[in-house]
Amino acid sequence: LLIAVVGLSVPIALASVAYVSSDFQNWLTHRESFRFLVSTYNEARPYLNVSNSERCVAHLKSEDIQFQVSPRPAEGACFVRNGISVTRIGLLDLPRPTIMTCSLGRSLLAWESNLQALSRQAFDVNATEILHFGTYSCRSIANRPGILSEHAYANAIDVSGFRLSDGREISVQQGWAGDAETSQFLQAVAESACHHFSVVLTPNSNRAHHDHFHLDDGLYQSLHCWLGIFR
Repeated sequence: LLIAVVGLSVPIALASVAYVSSDFQNWLTHRESFRFLVSTYNEARPYLNVSNSERCVAHLKSEDIQFQVSPRPAEGACFVRNGISVTRIGLLDLPRPTIMTCSLGRSLLAWESNLQALSRQAFDVNATEILHFGTYSCRSIANRPGILSEHAYANAIDVSGFRLSDGREISVQQGWAGDAETSQFLQAVAESACHHFSVVLTPNSNRAHHDHFHLDDGLYQSLHCWLGIFR
């Protein structure tokens, strides 16, 4: 019950900070009680993500994903719990070894099969590489002072596109509003991600995501997943 209360009510309360006036936001974020709440929430989140466990790591060892257990980087409140360094997910190579939570790796692997089916349907070939801007970054969420991004725990990935087996590169920035075939493929890919991730942000979500999909495994289910695709 405590996990449910912290995992659901606290992020809703903290998220509301982004929608108040700048004067009130400035006043609120200087309150000791607010800073304590944010600090407690930030420190608790990696442990409240109960699906990201040592058992998850053991399970992935028998799945179609290539990885090594990674020492967790730590920068202040930012750290990676049960981190893995991934070089391949199903048929998808990563351009470089990429650190992420085990739970994010598991979600990406589940999503990969949907991606391949959509790639074959649209282009008659498989996707062979996932292009991305990274996972781990010790930073806060924009417009939400002090509240750490899921990137601060390597629990999010920013996908910029895909490379196909025929050599074509599908770019989110160029293809989202591009030709019908590519646009429909990318929208279908984003929609399928909604079944595997807590949040899916697309170029329709806001200007900050004009060139990538943000996929994360945070402790919430967000309407951004659907509004970011269809609005």
